[in-house]
Amino acid sequence: MKYKKIAECPAELQAAIELANAVSAREEHFLPDAQESVSLELIKTELERFPGLYSYLLEETEKRIEKMPFVVSHYDVRRTLITLENYSDFFESRKILRVTASYCQFFFKYPQGSVTSDSFSKQSFTQNIVLRIDGRRIDFAGIGITEILRKVDAKRLRICPICRDVFWATRIEASTCLKKRCSNNFHQRKRRIKEYETRLKGLSQKLEAEIIKLEKQQNKVVPVKCLVEKQKVIVRGLTEKREELTEKIFVEKGKNDGL
Repeated sequence: MKYKKIAECPAELQAAIELANAVSAREEHFLPDAQESVSLELIKTELERFPGLYSYLLEETEKRIEKMPFVVSHYDVRRTLITLENYSDFFESRKILRVTASYCQFFFKYPQGSVTSDSFSKQSFTQNIVLRIDGRRIDFAGIGITEILRKVDAKRLRICPICRDVFWATRIEASTCLKKRCSNNFHQRKRRIKEYETRLKGLSQKLEAEIIKLEKQQNKVVPVKCLVEKQKVIVRGLTEKREELTEKIFVEKGKNDGL
């Protein structure tokens, strides 16, 4: 089956991605578990950094409250508990979305021979999540975020290697999300990698030449000790520089791969 180079993200999935990215990838739970001692004021204070998430939580809370008759004196307590439940649900869905995107990206970046399908099981959520990639489609059994993810193109769901946000690759060759800063940083790293690799190639050639010189010095009938030692120092220095450059290339490629 031939796939399009450009494909728009399904509306429901796009909304889920935007909501998940409303909180930085480096942020974990920052509110206590649902309990009556937590006030709405505390929730508001803690979520001020994330207005998109706060608006969403309040909106979801109002929807649920409208369907739940209760004593007026318990109004604030119920509202607080429901908001905290919605907050926990958000982080659960966000985690599933991020794990799914990471797994899909890894699966296609490092294919296992001719394998075109795979499955993935995760038990650190409220319930066991089983993900299956069939060809290029995600197959999920479940509701909520997992229902939204079912049958979408797994190859387009990714984690940006720069900001670590989840994103949908509208263009199949896209390496980062749509933020210009991320694209610039990614290509700067690529240029550094190319520069390092060019330097590494020249350094390797120089090292080979110096090793040959060292062997010639050592194979002389009467080797000059000081010249042999000098040549060993040169070879050792070049070897260390080559290892350092190799490590830099590995690190930069790892960053651009999102590792």
